Amino acid sequence: MSDTVSEPMRLEALRQMRLHEMREDQTFAHFAQLACDAFAVPMAGISIVDGHHQWFLARAGIARRAAALDSSLCTNAVRLGGLLVVPDLQADPCYRAHPVGRGADGMPGVRFYAGAPLRTRSGLVLGTLCLMDTVPHPAFGPHERRLLESMARTVSVRIEANRDTGLVDPMTLMPNRTRFLVDIDTLQRGPAAVAQVVVLVELCSREYLHDMAKALGQDYADQYLVRAADRLRQAITPQRVLYRVSTTAFAFVHGSDGDEAMDAAFQRLADFFAVPFDFHGIPHTARVAMGAIRLGQVAGAAELLRALVAVTDQLRLQGRAWGFYERSGDEAQQRAFQLLAALGGALAGDDQLALHYQPRLDLRTGACVGFEALLRWNHPLLGMVPPAEFIPLAEKTALISQVTRRVLQMALAQSVRWNARGHAVDIAVNVSAVDLDQPEFVDDLLRQMARCGADPRRIEIECTESALSLHPERFRAHLRRLRAHGVRLAIDDFGTGYSNLAYLKDIPAQLVKIDRSFVSALATDARDRIIVTTLIRMARELGLRVVAEGVETPEVLELLTGWGCDEAQGYWIARPMPVEAAEEWLRNHTGRLVAGAAEAPGLRSAPDVRTATG
Repeated sequence: MSDTVSEPMRLEALRQMRLHEMREDQTFAHFAQLACDAFAVPMAGISIVDGHHQWFLARAGIARRAAALDSSLCTNAVRLGGLLVVPDLQADPCYRAHPVGRGADGMPGVRFYAGAPLRTRSGLVLGTLCLMDTVPHPAFGPHERRLLESMARTVSVRIEANRDTGLVDPMTLMPNRTRFLVDIDTLQRGPAAVAQVVVLVELCSREYLHDMAKALGQDYADQYLVRAADRLRQAITPQRVLYRVSTTAFAFVHGSDGDEAMDAAFQRLADFFAVPFDFHGIPHTARVAMGAIRLGQVAGAAELLRALVAVTDQLRLQGRAWGFYERSGDEAQQRAFQLLAALGGALAGDDQLALHYQPRLDLRTGACVGFEALLRWNHPLLGMVPPAEFIPLAEKTALISQVTRRVLQMALAQSVRWNARGHAVDIAVNVSAVDLDQPEFVDDLLRQMARCGADPRRIEIECTESALSLHPERFRAHLRRLRAHGVRLAIDDFGTGYSNLAYLKDIPAQLVKIDRSFVSALATDARDRIIVTTLIRMARELGLRVVAEGVETPEVLELLTGWGCDEAQGYWIARPMPVEAAEEWLRNHTGRLVAGAAEAPGLRSAPDVRTATG
């Protein structure tokens, strides 16, 4: 064994190499038999010496699989760190009394032994390629010694090649995710774990790489990643091992130098990658994201990598270049995934999802003219999950179409029941951009209405301005078809998207809903008053009926009535209610409004489109 390598280091290297997993490799068995044939001995083996015993990776002519350290000549060879040849044990004073010569552990009495070290590239001795015979070999000379050492080197190369199989990324030739997990697991159990920080660097977003492959080809994208990884390797200390842990992400271990030093190191890396670099004539400034975590913050290497991926994705969403793992943010992401995973089951059942209904009043008459259907999710373990939490998550997946279908089914059925009871009220349902982008959405909605007997004139579809701006021609075509069948159309969150006459004049909507962010503080915020009166005037110029959301005080309701707003909904009128409570509210509603409200000069009321549409 090399003088510079300690026994603990050697044993740790053995543990990491997982040599027990290589026993099924037939190449090693062939090597053992080849050694028997080449040196005319009955016994040969590829012997590994660990901290407890000697065992054979492969053997020929040797019955036993392992031996105690004190009865193994290979142990002596490993300690020597070089070739050990004993032509005749009985004639050698050092080995005359050795247990192996007396037939220990079921072995025949060994007279001859030769063992050449199995040495890794880093100088660690794993064991030996050994030869044994029951008769002496006095003629084992320089040629045989060189040949045995040469064969041992070949076996060593094969062992390391097997170790690297599955542990090296073939494109960058860097240690891969599996190697990273093994090394981090080892590091976490070591005494220096608390002083280490693990860094994940995502060299570019997956969307950036995907667009690059579409535009320039996969080969170009692959070569770009190799070049970007080389730049990262140059930017960090050369002694640090860089791992490729996913398509665009690389990781390394950084000594913890204190928060200020870490901040400075991150900033240097961010500045380094902020400078464009030319690759095959094309300058790239791919925005990197760098997440870091201190060893010990989470348990296990796999959990550490998951936490690093989570914090790096969060940094991208926040537009930040780097940051440390925080448990609170991670828990929020885990909750988001938990909700998405559970939403499919909620959609399949009948006991978790329900609609609550919030009434909408006509500000001229005080009558209830409709309800907005709002989805509520009562999770069996998490309790009530706010729609503002799970709807944005669903919109990022195919689940949003299933959610919308379920809401429409429930809303249409309720509309039929209310109409049968003589309640002449509309039901408004929010529809996402994803839904409107589906070619079959309109046909599916019309089929559902026909199937349950719903009156299209009592159904209102709400969509946001931002949705309408994505594919305006396609969306306008869908909306025109719905309008032609009598379905009422509303633009939700009016004023928060891309309000402009250029496209609003062509949208076949009948109503606009002014977002609550402009309405809630009207009594005290002069800027909101300017915005709301302007939006009301603009909508009226387009012949649209105006609905104000988020009315929470009588003062706001009076202002809106005075400015000529047509309808309102909000907590001051009523909170969203389960269907039974909504029906009771409807029966008890008197139609009273705030006293003293007057129509403001210059703002005329829009025609009541309900009269025109039934």
